Amino acid sequence: MRTMRTCQVVALLLALMGCPVSMLGESKEVRDSTVHLIVVDGLGAKLHGGEIKSFLSKRTGQDLASRFHLDKFQEEVATAIPVGEYQLRVNQPGFPVASRVVQISKSDEWVYVSVRTAIVHVIDVGSMHESNGNFKVASFINVDDGNEFASAFHNNTAMDIPYGIYELVASMPFAHTVKRQVYVFKPEVWVFISLELSPVSLPEYLSPREVITGEVTNINPEDEPIYVTLVGLHVPYTIDDMLVMSGSSGTFKLAGVNPDGQLLLITSGKNGILNIREVTIPQDQHVVINLGDINGRK
Repeated sequence: MRTMRTCQVVALLLALMGCPVSMLGESKEVRDSTVHLIVVDGLGAKLHGGEIKSFLSKRTGQDLASRFHLDKFQEEVATAIPVGEYQLRVNQPGFPVASRVVQISKSDEWVYVSVRTAIVHVIDVGSMHESNGNFKVASFINVDDGNEFASAFHNNTAMDIPYGIYELVASMPFAHTVKRQVYVFKPEVWVFISLELSPVSLPEYLSPREVITGEVTNINPEDEPIYVTLVGLHVPYTIDDMLVMSGSSGTFKLAGVNPDGQLLLITSGKNGILNIREVTIPQDQHVVINLGDINGRK
């Protein structure tokens, strides 16, 4: 009896504090969901007048398309949809039938379906590109809804990828894993990556590799302050530094885990870009940039 009264008192205090009584126990497991289905053209417009051809449960084989209806906002909504994985097919006038897998896991789920799709090619242009067939797309996740499309890639090309933004992970044995963001907003998309061999042995403690130092000369004072940025050409990598000035010259040091391969070294100032040049790691370790040489300005 005392325990029951104690619980009642705690519940009352929580209610007075504005806290839900459910805090006393574990949160309720989600079993059913309200699903809001939004059809978009992939170029910024919401579409109406389509038909949900099927919403097939992969677990039971039951088609729940008939549960969808238009709400007051003219959007397709369905209640009491069991959580799980579904195969969705939408027929939107003027577009091919959109088919995709949908994962329902929350009590209130918003599903955005793009009726425009693209062919996506992932090409390795690194030093090991001759063994291009050995690498694979390990992950290709839509950042909006978390759906994974890696299984759609065959010979590193995927068909029918809905328009959107994706996180790509590409890997190959004995090579660095490449991670980058991919924008899919046109019918055919080309993605160039550079897979390079991993070092045979890594340092016991964290340290920089392939440090690049340099000097910039003949600087116009009106351009100061001066920055240098090292950008990967086919590797998603960026590192910056600001020149340490001495008269009309300055020095920099780019100390990071600099990747092997081709990169762009960009020198910029208050008035814009002053110089762009290619840097190849590990060959280039010290770079001298003469801003007074008109042939060196790009």
